[in-house]
Amino acid sequence: MPELESIPSVAHFVTTGRKISWAQAFAIASATRHGMKKVIVHHAGSLEDSPQRVFLQGQPTASICRLDVSDTLRRVGRALEIPGFAELYRLTTDPVIRDSILRAALLYRFGGISLSFDSMMIGELHLSSSCQTFFGCERIASHTPLANFFSRVKDGISFSGRRKSGSPVSAVRPAFAGTAPSTAVFGAVQHAPFLATWLRGLIALDGTGKDSPSRLLSSLLALNTFPDVEICPPQMICAFDTGDVRRLFRAVRGERLRTMRPSASVVHWRPCAFTRECEAGITPDHVMENAYRQLYSNLIWEHVPAVQDIVYLRLA
Repeated sequence: MPELESIPSVAHFVTTGRKISWAQAFAIASATRHGMKKVIVHHAGSLEDSPQRVFLQGQPTASICRLDVSDTLRRVGRALEIPGFAELYRLTTDPVIRDSILRAALLYRFGGISLSFDSMMIGELHLSSSCQTFFGCERIASHTPLANFFSRVKDGISFSGRRKSGSPVSAVRPAFAGTAPSTAVFGAVQHAPFLATWLRGLIALDGTGKDSPSRLLSSLLALNTFPDVEICPPQMICAFDTGDVRRLFRAVRGERLRTMRPSASVVHWRPCAFTRECEAGITPDHVMENAYRQLYSNLIWEHVPAVQDIVYLRLA
């Protein structure tokens, strides 16, 4: 029996913008620290020269490559026997669907691990050697008053909002209504059968809001017809949804910060107006100034130590 191919330890990021922000650069750099032999940034447009680009070029395992989207999609379309695959992609206007198609197509063609820019790696993924395709898994937060009440009681919070005496200090977490597969991080071997099926479904989505890449993914996985697909446990991803993402970026006291540090491999936050505003203000100086009073900066300071070189070199 032939030996199964393992998922390459190659991380893929995709950007269609003209510039890489510091938040994106830190997300990329975090992957170079945790088990990835190679980290590739695929840019579909004309990428401007910037301090962020210079920073990434200084990371030994990171590389920046120009991506010919049409050529990639034509090749994948031929392999999947989908006529006009590249043209159908161009006609798709929903940005979430377009992003999912492009990320999945890259993995289908090359194999590896796809990471979103709204995340950072803070530990190795620890995949099994026989794993052919995997998806992360996130807990689904419930923000209903009743669910949050029980969550607060479980966390040692009294009716008045004060911590019960004698109970351990812990971050107030939302109640969880279940789990769902996540595309914040997913990986596959080259030409993985599940990615072929997912891509055929993605290109057929109409973007009207009745369906989405995540719903399609959940539906396909629920069929349980792909035994080579693994769903990683929810402990692998520490996910902040739009209801509690402020915990990641707000200022807190040092002792509180220590209780908030996640024990996960990936930290992921759902993008929204608030996170976009926060990310716009992220710089190496911002990370240094908030390294011991903000969870995001604290994680970057520890897991992307190259940012310290930038700051200290500037101060020297």
